[in-house]
Amino acid sequence: MVISGDNQGNIKLWKLNTQQQSPIWTAHQNSIIRKVAFSPDGKMFATAADDGIVKLWQLE
Repeated sequence: MVISGDNQGNIKLWKLNTQQQSPIWTAHQNSIIRKVAFSPDGKMFATAADDGIVKLWQLE
């Protein structure tokens, strides 16, 4: 999987084996996402943005 964030607080997730793109999620309202990272087991990911908030997301 690959995840990306943009300068409006949105994130996108792609599953590479199926080339499927997830719906766009608004993770941080009107804030630039600076970091995204997967957990070692791949079941969660974290986002961090200019709003000073870190959010955890569960994939399964």
